[in-house]
Amino acid sequence: MESASQAFNLPAHTREDIQVLAGLVLEDVGWRFGTLPTVTVSDRFTRYRLGTAWGLERRINIYWKPMALWASTAVEDVIRHELAHVLATQRGYFGHHGEPWREACVELGALPRADADQRMRLDYAATNSGEHRANE
Repeated sequence: MESASQAFNLPAHTREDIQVLAGLVLEDVGWRFGTLPTVTVSDRFTRYRLGTAWGLERRINIYWKPMALWASTAVEDVIRHELAHVLATQRGYFGHHGEPWREACVELGALPRADADQRMRLDYAATNSGEHRANE
C-alpha cells in the first residue's frame, strides 16, 4: 500500500506542503475514531519539539521550520506520531509515550518512538534512497 508521503512524492518544504501532507495522512489512516482532528502548521518551534497534540481537543500542531528540508516520509511520521497522542487520549490514556500511545502509533503507522533522532535517521534513509530533493 502506498503511504501518504509516497502519493505526495515531494519533500515538505512549505507550511502549505505539510498541511496537504497532513490531510493525506488523515485520509490514509481513514480516521474512524470520532471527530476528525484539526491539524495546524506553525512557524513557532522549540529545538526539541516537532509537534504537539491536545488529545481532548482533538488537535495537533506541526512545527514546519525544523522539517522544511526533511523527506516527506519523516514529516509523515511526525504527523502520525501526534495523531497517535490524540487517539490514545480518546481511549482514556493521558500519559505521554507509554504502551497505549505505542499501540496507537502502530495502528496509525508511526514509529513508536518519542525522539526526533529516529525521525532524522528516517529522513537520512529517505534522502539516500532518492526521495529527498537537493536544496534549490
